[in-house]
Amino acid sequence: MSGFYRDGEWVSAVVGAPTESAEEAERACAEALKRIESGQSTARIELKELLARYPSLKKDRPNHPLLPFAAHFANEVFGM
Repeated sequence: MSGFYRDGEWVSAVVGAPTESAEEAERACAEALKRIESGQSTARIELKELLARYPSLKKDRPNHPLLPFAAHFANEVFGM
């Protein structure tokens, strides 16, 4: 049986099969955005973690869940 531990729980995985759902990735994006807006984290850190954890976010699609991060990231990089 293949899989991995995530947050202390065993998650079964089939080799080569996607291990994430779009709903799960969107929920993680919403939570990360809340942390950024409350000052608990930065867009740079959150984007890096989200893209590593959810490879599907690297694909372009309409209404991309990472779009709200663009303004926060630009403010951090350019100091606006």
